[in-house]
Amino acid sequence: MVERFGKIILVVGLLALLVLGDSTVYFWVDWLWFQETGYTILFWKGLLAKGTLFALTGCFFFALIAINIVIARRLSKQSGPVYPLGELEIPQLEGLKRFLSGGSWVIALIFALMMGQWGASQWSSMLQCQNALPFGTADPLFGLDIGFYLFSLPFYSFLFQFLFLSFLIQFVIQYNLKLDLLNLHYHKVFH
Repeated sequence: MVERFGKIILVVGLLALLVLGDSTVYFWVDWLWFQETGYTILFWKGLLAKGTLFALTGCFFFALIAINIVIARRLSKQSGPVYPLGELEIPQLEGLKRFLSGGSWVIALIFALMMGQWGASQWSSMLQCQNALPFGTADPLFGLDIGFYLFSLPFYSFLFQFLFLSFLIQFVIQYNLKLDLLNLHYHKVFH
């Protein structure tokens, strides 16, 4: 048992090294370059922007999914129609139901990490939006400064895409989770 646990730790450690090794090298090279040029403040500003966007987008997405998982689980616990034959207990389906409810949190976390990574990749557009300057020339059609289109609009477009994709993914996950739990409930009733 101890030998097996040691092998699992070794495999997880090697996978973590493979995943984080590449990022660590890029981080170190960037740090050395910014340190050599004397602009370490820009390095930390970019890193802070990436971390902030990762945390905000990942946590927001996870909160949306968590709310929907809780709602779907509560709705699935409501009693369905009762038939004269009564409910039969099928242990395999109960195990699958526990897996679906526990596995849904893992899937939500994986999706939240992916959305957080996507959010972190938009760090430059966020900094451009924060530090936008006017050009002094207005767009003839909408009357907005041209600087809005160059600096702010890309980040607003990302926010729109993020919110749209977040709600679309959470709807699909909630719909599938509700269907799976309802199918398990009705399968128990009919069989």
